[in-house]
Amino acid sequence: AAVELAILIDREDRKLPFSADYCGIRLKAKPGQKIVVNLDPHSPAHDSATVTKATRNP
Repeated sequence: AAVELAILIDREDRKLPFSADYCGIRLKAKPGQKIVVNLDPHSPAHDSATVTKATRNP
């Protein structure tokens, strides 16, 4: 048996010694940025991924 990892988005910023076996897309997000994914269950054509500035938690 084997474990395989699938991800929607790869930030290309490895902090762990493993990588995904399957990847939807690769985005180069800088430190301090986050990726927001919106999936529309009724219309996949409206799915989106947006790179935004990360907000700090109070």
